[in-house]
Amino acid sequence: MNEFYDMVTGGMRFSYSSVSSFITCPYMFKLTYIDAEDRSGNWYADFGLLMHEVLEKYVKGELEIMELATYYEENYPKVVTSPSPPYPAGIADRYYADGLNFFQNFDFNKEDYEIVNIEDKIDVEYNTIKIVIKPDLVLKDKKTGDIILFDYKTSNPFKNDKPDKKKMAEYHKQMYLYAYFINHTTDIKINKIKLWFVRINKFDEFDYSEEDAGDVVNWFFDNVMSIRVEEEYPPC
Repeated sequence: MNEFYDMVTGGMRFSYSSVSSFITCPYMFKLTYIDAEDRSGNWYADFGLLMHEVLEKYVKGELEIMELATYYEENYPKVVTSPSPPYPAGIADRYYADGLNFFQNFDFNKEDYEIVNIEDKIDVEYNTIKIVIKPDLVLKDKKTGDIILFDYKTSNPFKNDKPDKKKMAEYHKQMYLYAYFINHTTDIKINKIKLWFVRINKFDEFDYSEEDAGDVVNWFFDNVMSIRVEEEYPPC
């Protein structure tokens, strides 16, 4: 066994993203999380960061609805600084237009909810594994009493109004992992989950299932164990 890898992964805080990267490409995981090589800027990540920032400021009361589009326009060139992807052609312009349209026609009324959690990291330990999660938003519906975990997505997994089943399954897996550890390590008890695809202003809503969440936690644990015993981290 490689003692250096064992030492690093033994003390590592794992996230859904890090485990997913290992499954996608062990070598990429090694470069990013073990060798800690500098990562070049990513246009999609920049765009997502700006969308999250505007929504966070709205929920916190730092921006009013009528200010969202202007803030987005003014801060787009400051935040989205990485080179835009060359393919598909015009993708950056389409994303920008979608984001602007979303905020110009924004109709989510935060007054219908009580704020429970906004972008607060939660560190937990499960069976010797250190885990970090960062929910985008948790709100309590004032009418129904539901505690809802929201997650913003800038992708569009819908084609002809039909969801991409594989992508949606991955999104659900991530949310179940978050909700499980929030429910089991804090006073917050999530019973509903909403994926908010902000560019198209579409929701995917589903109930929290302890059984399904438990399956995801087992999947997560098994893959972390695989990471800890991996010695070669082969390229994908």
